[in-house]
Order: sequence, then C-alpha cells, then structure tokens
Amino acid sequence: MTLSKNQIQQYEQEGYFIIDDFLDAETHSKLLTICDSLVANSKEFNWAYNENGTLQKLRGACKTIPEFLSLASHPRLVSIAEELLGPPLDVFISKFFPMQPNARSTLMHQDNYYIHERHGNMMSCAVYLQDTSKENGCLRVVPRSHQSGLYDHTKPDESVKGLYWIDESGLGDIVDLERKAPYAVFFHPNLIHGCYINKSNRTRYSLAWEYICAHEKIFARLNNKIDYDRTRI
Repeated sequence: MTLSKNQIQQYEQEGYFIIDDFLDAETHSKLLTICDSLVANSKEFNWAYNENGTLQKLRGACKTIPEFLSLASHPRLVSIAEELLGPPLDVFISKFFPMQPNARSTLMHQDNYYIHERHGNMMSCAVYLQDTSKENGCLRVVPRSHQSGLYDHTKPDESVKGLYWIDESGLGDIVDLERKAPYAVFFHPNLIHGCYINKSNRTRYSLAWEYICAHEKIFARLNNKIDYDRTRI
C-alpha cells in the first residue's frame, strides 16, 4: 500500500493530505532552474497575467515543458493517484504558477466547479518547489468543505472574464500550508482552496494539475471554451 490508513482517512474526511520526500535534490534543483528560465524568458510562452502585470500562470505546463510532465509522472505521485483512482491516468489542465512578488495565483474556489466530474474519477495535485508562507502566497484549504457539494462562486475575477471565486467570509476554519519545499498536496476536486497574494520579495514556484481516469470523457470549460490540456501518463 502506497498510502497509510491515516492518509486515506484524512483524504476522505478532511479532503486533502501532504506528501514530503518524493523529489531528490538533483531533480528539485533542475526544476527550479527551469522555472527561473521560464520567468526570465516569459515572452516566448503563452502566459496569463494578473491585473498588475505580474505573471499569473503558464497554461498547459505539462504539454509545454517535458520536465513538468516528468514531474507529474513521478512514480511516487502516480502510485498515490492510482491507488485512489485506479490506472490508467491522464494529467489534466496542468498549470505553472511562478507567483512573483505582488502576484496572485488563485483565490478561493473548487476545481470541480469548472469541470463537473461526478463519478469520483479525478483528484487534484499541487507541487510546491519553493518554501511556502502566508507572506509569499501559501496554499489555503478549507477542511471538510468537499463534503458539501459545490458552492456558489459569485466573486468575479479582476483579470479573466467568466472566472469567479468563492467569497471566503463565512467559510469557517481555513488551514494555511506553510511548509518547506518540495512537497505535494493531494486534494479532493470539491475541496475549497486558494492562495494569499505574494507580499514577499521572492517567488513561490508551484505546479498544479488534475489526475483523471483515462476513461473519463470530460473537459474543463470556461466561457464556453473547452480546455483540451490532457496528457496520458
């Protein structure tokens, strides 16, 4: 068994769990160098930008950068996803978030609000390549929120038309994941989560994607546009 009973129980009850010690130092260093290069040469790639001009995310990260697909295909991560979902799996709607100073990645939301996967054939994964804190925009999760279905997303995004967030007032306890990198977070696609704005003077590199069963015929939609970012691993 790849996961302990406690980890499986935490996923079922709290909606998330954390994995450390899956990435060796050499691979970690190589990934950081790639991230630095992507930010330094941003004009060569199709970035989404924040309203203040900072880089928000690189869409299709695993299709664009082979090393990111290798990360999503890491045996430790895949074995966890396969244990909970079953093989074979695809990587779905992958993104790289550089989180530059004064940037943001996402506010409070549920991944499944935009995907509508109803059969339990998908789970979310985020990998943090740099240390995370409240100051530099760490991940925030609302434990057990996955148990209550989809929430109303009524707060419009300032940069992307048709994108909405959850008003975090009244959400209850929010857990801030302040940790040493590298680490991965697996979470239920209905779990409410988001990030602080990066108010530090350093970046906070992370990647995120969905693991989805290969037989699940579903696509992410935004403004009636279909996202085809899907790769077999």
